[in-house]
Amino acid sequence: MKVLVFNPPRVNGYPVVREERFEHKDFEVIYPPLTLLYCAAQIRHHLRDVEVFFIDAMGYNLKLSKIKRMFMEINPDVVVSRFAFDTYRDDLGILGRMKKWKPEVIVITRNKIVGDTPELMERYLREFPQIDYFVTSEQ
Repeated sequence: MKVLVFNPPRVNGYPVVREERFEHKDFEVIYPPLTLLYCAAQIRHHLRDVEVFFIDAMGYNLKLSKIKRMFMEINPDVVVSRFAFDTYRDDLGILGRMKKWKPEVIVITRNKIVGDTPELMERYLREFPQIDYFVTSEQ
């Protein structure tokens, strides 16, 4: 099994922070995706038969064509990602593209605000069919 841990790209050229308790567009600073790095390390540690790949599209300012090329080369079975509350359409849009590139890929995502609000989470799961599973806690 191959798991791709994915930090979505910048939105309209602006960096986005998609970290727990700090999810928003930024204008100057690029923060490392620590929660996604931690997630990748936990998957690698606990699921030894799983290959883990990491794409930091935001940090490396990757364009869609490069993301698609990397995605197709990896050919993941599962994508794990986060989205920011104020950029959710763009962030979930790229995950939707991944579903089009490989319809059987399983998409797992997290957002603190949405995860803490059951009504919001249900709405997102209804409105965004690219989300297969939603993580409700960072634990």
